[in-house]
Amino acid sequence: MTEHFGNNRRFRLLCLALVLGSVIAYAPLLHSGFTNYDDPEYVTENPHVRSGLSLENIRWSLASSHSANWHPLTWMSHMLDCQLYGLKPFGHHLTNLLFHVANTLVLFALLRRTTGALWRSALVAAVFAWHPLHVESVAWISERKDVLSTFFWLLTLWAYARYTEESKVQSPTSKVFYALALLLFALGLTAKPMVVTLPFTLLLLDYWPLCRLAGTVRSAVPVAEESIKRQNEPPETTAARFTPLLLEKIPFFLLSAASSIITFLVQKHGGAVVTTGTLSITSRINNALISYCRYLGKTFWPTNLSVFYPRPDHWPAGIVIVAAMGLLGFSILVLALRRQRPWLPVGWFWYLGTLVPVIGLVQVGDQSMADRYTYIPMIGVLMMLAWSLPDLSGKGRVERLAVPMLPALLAIVCIALTWHQAGYWQNTGTLFRHAGKAAPDNYVACWHLADDDAARANVPGALEMYRRTLELAPTCFQARNNLGKLLLDQGHLPEAVDQFQKVLALKPDHPRAHNNLGIALSRQGHADEAIREFNEALRLNPDYAEAHNNLGTALLRSGRANEAIAEFQAGTALDPTDADAQFNLGVALEGQGRLDEAIARFQQAVQLQPTQADAHNSLGAALGRKGLPDAAIAQFQEAIRLDPNSAEAHCNLGIMLAAKGNRGEAITHLTRALALQPGYPEAAQRLQSLTNAP
Repeated sequence: MTEHFGNNRRFRLLCLALVLGSVIAYAPLLHSGFTNYDDPEYVTENPHVRSGLSLENIRWSLASSHSANWHPLTWMSHMLDCQLYGLKPFGHHLTNLLFHVANTLVLFALLRRTTGALWRSALVAAVFAWHPLHVESVAWISERKDVLSTFFWLLTLWAYARYTEESKVQSPTSKVFYALALLLFALGLTAKPMVVTLPFTLLLLDYWPLCRLAGTVRSAVPVAEESIKRQNEPPETTAARFTPLLLEKIPFFLLSAASSIITFLVQKHGGAVVTTGTLSITSRINNALISYCRYLGKTFWPTNLSVFYPRPDHWPAGIVIVAAMGLLGFSILVLALRRQRPWLPVGWFWYLGTLVPVIGLVQVGDQSMADRYTYIPMIGVLMMLAWSLPDLSGKGRVERLAVPMLPALLAIVCIALTWHQAGYWQNTGTLFRHAGKAAPDNYVACWHLADDDAARANVPGALEMYRRTLELAPTCFQARNNLGKLLLDQGHLPEAVDQFQKVLALKPDHPRAHNNLGIALSRQGHADEAIREFNEALRLNPDYAEAHNNLGTALLRSGRANEAIAEFQAGTALDPTDADAQFNLGVALEGQGRLDEAIARFQQAVQLQPTQADAHNSLGAALGRKGLPDAAIAQFQEAIRLDPNSAEAHCNLGIMLAAKGNRGEAITHLTRALALQPGYPEAAQRLQSLTNAP
């Protein structure tokens, strides 16, 4: 156990092989984009994340319950990615992959150090690295919390293993490693609370491979010899040793308890926790039993993997009974074999225990199971298999040749399957088309395919998929809200209002639906009702930048300029990259004669969105009033280049050219303005004055 791995050539070569294999397996991700499945909330449309790391954003991450989760370290990691890569998906995927590779190497080193078994440790690390069930955790940018929390989970186990080594020789550095383990565990909890089961896992490691219950020293003593020693220990000795080990974990359990309480309260407040009135305890237990078996099935036969598995209305009683008996029977079996093969109960209860937070007893979301939930639990299953592999080898020549070839064959198959599965994450369309095939009647797949069609302006396809989604899941308020938004964009205002009202009947605290309903009402001319909806959206989510902008627009149209400016300023403070909000604030400021401030906002809008013709036109008008005709003319010309049919830009350019003495060009542009908008009063008046002039 004290072997120095830096000088171990085989260890270094195996580490290199793990890295290269991972790069090959996940290569398709480096050419993939964002998806519309949580990525907008976590990265692309989150102003706090997009603006990068800052003290203000760090404070937000510590206090935020956004997306019904409290994981500040995860938010900070996304912010750092945006600081480094902007919104280029390559960098975000690369970070996920780097964390996955780091997890693989730490796992390999941890098992090698605690067990002394090089090849079996490498096998566990290889399958962990290349198993297709883990593609979701690595490929999904929004699931950064999975690979990040596991990184700290494994480092915690490493620090704990070092603590046990140092404590055996009563080294003062043991306290340092114990404190380090607590710190790393706390960091893991701030990345994803699923790691709350770590104290339980530490107790399993105490049993094997650390062998602290029996008081044996790990070093190079064979496992079989240790098992005999432990079997010869009097029962009271083992019990006496267990108490201090349990007391030793109290600080870890306290951290787990605090994290569990915070997570439950945040998810309940965010509406993510499904109540017992919606899903009975019996249904939860049945699904949990089936899911334990389904996860094992997909571990050994990873087919029809999907980003979302719909939860069935019920499971047949016979299947539930078989699952329960199978789990109970195998648990009894591994306990019976604990003396000779201690890795079996450790691996098995690692698998069962680490799945508890996400097995559905406390149901969060609508899924029956999720591939990402196997990221940590699978390690236990792989440990069982790797350390049991020698039992498969017999004395015959075939067995002696076949068994060593199994790991290599397994590695090749895993890399190929993972490479194939990673290809589905190319974009939203490829991901959810596959999900729809893997799990028929998958309403989440239909919903996100509809969103993808809407984003690509395939309106008929989007409408069809939204309606299919609502046939499968009438209470899917997200899809109904997005359907309303599509109808709103198409100008079907009454139908859009109807959809938003249905969303709010299902979920009255949905800020996006209130905001969208406000937009529809404003376009229908119901200004006061629209303002009420925008205010409600902001009451529910004070950081909703778009709602601030929309409320400001409604207030400005109602003649409440000072209030409008305050809302625009709040919106641009939350999201400085919103070109529309910058433009609207400029319009409001210009209306109050605050030209310098207005010009600064128009310039910001033009910089953020150079193709916005209205912003160039408004900037030109403000520059003209400021007495900068040449700069104004340049902006009007750019506005016309971007939108040759802008009557206002042609008129403004004509007026400015006339002021500069360019009478012929001025007449040309004023004439064009009248052709585009017959009866344009200002253009007609200016043209008449020019043509009548001597």
